[in-house]
Amino acid sequence: MPAKETKLDHINEQRLQQALAFQQTEQADKAITLYSLILQSYPQHAMVSHLLGIVFAQVGQHEQAIEKFEQCISLHPENAIYHASLANALRRIKRFPQAKQAFENALSLDPYLVSAHNNLALIYFSSDPDKAQYHFEQALRSDPEHTDAHFNMGLLLIKRNKHRAIEHFNRAVLTDPGHHQARFHLAQLYHLEKAYLKALPHYDLILEEHPHHPDCLEKTGLVHLALDQHTKAQELLEKALSIDPNIPEIHHNLACIFHHKKDYHRAVEHWLKHIQISGDIETHYNVGVCYLYLGRYEDSTDHLFHVLKNDPQHYHALVNCGAVFLQKNQPQLAIEYYERAQKIKPTEAIGYVLSALSQKHIPQSSPSSYVTDLFDHYAYHYDQHLCDVLRYQLPKRLESLIPEVLNYKEKSQIALDIGCGTGLVGTVIHPYCKRLCGVDLSENMLNIARHKNIYDELICTDIHKHTFKSDSFDWVIMADSLPYFGDLTSIFHLLCDVLKPQGIFMFSVETQHAHDYHLTPSARFAHNPIYIDTISKHHGFALIHKENIELRSQQNQFIEGHIFVLEKN
Repeated sequence: MPAKETKLDHINEQRLQQALAFQQTEQADKAITLYSLILQSYPQHAMVSHLLGIVFAQVGQHEQAIEKFEQCISLHPENAIYHASLANALRRIKRFPQAKQAFENALSLDPYLVSAHNNLALIYFSSDPDKAQYHFEQALRSDPEHTDAHFNMGLLLIKRNKHRAIEHFNRAVLTDPGHHQARFHLAQLYHLEKAYLKALPHYDLILEEHPHHPDCLEKTGLVHLALDQHTKAQELLEKALSIDPNIPEIHHNLACIFHHKKDYHRAVEHWLKHIQISGDIETHYNVGVCYLYLGRYEDSTDHLFHVLKNDPQHYHALVNCGAVFLQKNQPQLAIEYYERAQKIKPTEAIGYVLSALSQKHIPQSSPSSYVTDLFDHYAYHYDQHLCDVLRYQLPKRLESLIPEVLNYKEKSQIALDIGCGTGLVGTVIHPYCKRLCGVDLSENMLNIARHKNIYDELICTDIHKHTFKSDSFDWVIMADSLPYFGDLTSIFHLLCDVLKPQGIFMFSVETQHAHDYHLTPSARFAHNPIYIDTISKHHGFALIHKENIELRSQQNQFIEGHIFVLEKN
């Protein structure tokens, strides 16, 4: 049994109680003064010496703490707590061999001493994880609710066994809901497993108490980003950045948000800052693509060429270099880069563009993958670019043509807008429709159309893969959609099925006169008006109206086209 301590007199007992109160309220200087006064009267009082040693350790005066703990042990060598306290002070100043021996001494006296197992495990944490795990387990056998042991075991198991690490962090926050380090690690493990709805409440609880915790703000922002809640993600990441501008990847993640929102100016701004920190080629690639979308072609190639200098086989950089030179009307350079990309990973879409540029192996229509990718990227500046830059004339002409030729009453037609895009033409025909259905391959284009609230139904599909009810439409419109089809046989088969008798097919084509149809270097098909007349008659359509129109500009020249209005017999 441990030797009994000498009972303190009344004055020193009062000093002891005051010192304990000061120690608990982190008034270390006052506690040290009172403990020292007691020891002047009772120099052999081990308990008071131990308490004084603990205060010294708390304020970082470890040598003084060690001296006091050694004094305690000399007085009561059978006391395991004193050995453990000495060991912990030695551990704090990295005198690990002596600390290990002191912990072993403590455990030989009390094999169930939780603090000794927990702190000895911390010494072995990096050098011998198996021994560390053993001592954490021993601590938890003695005290299954020991918060620090659960937390430390969780840290140890993050790389060894993530599921068990989650279990221990969960136990830590159950026993101590205010243990935010355990909660933060738990949230990050759920986050890594993509269990976002489990991670989010833990991040939120931390932010309730620590609203300016930059790492937690960033991680919470990334969860919202993964959940496609981009506005909330942006808010959190920008707040984290304002608190700590040195968070790794913060500029990259913000750039990803702005890129998703098609705000390419702000995406570039953040990626350029990320380049200053990391300089990785993928960020150069991202900047190059943003500049391509912004029409800043020289800046785009500066960054794409940097990527290709470091990785000549970078497929996506090659493809986007091809796109830059296509936009700059430099077809031979475009062909060079597209061919290099095609050798690495042949795709139908790039093959199609090469066919258009080289005028070899002409397909009968544009691949769905090409059209989808083109308009998904084009969607968020489509209306402005087409109307303001390319001076798109078709919607304005249809607005006057419909009452001139068709004389429809308001809300009278069931209509299908094929290749509806963002709804530019849908806005024109909507007043005449009691029901309007739009179909397009690009989900991004449909998202823009959806916000205009003019369609009763929007379908993202290839029209040849969707089943429409026979004789279900009074009116089908394909405004600027047929340039992605060469041979129109399949289109007319579809129209014969979905249009009611006397139903109207209204459409536009780009015009050429040398062949039935021809794939131009712009990767769009132009059609011969004679071919349109022939195929429409063959499928039982009568011509109601045909006119020439300058559809839009390209390379500062207007593209010649035709508008046709046909009636199904």
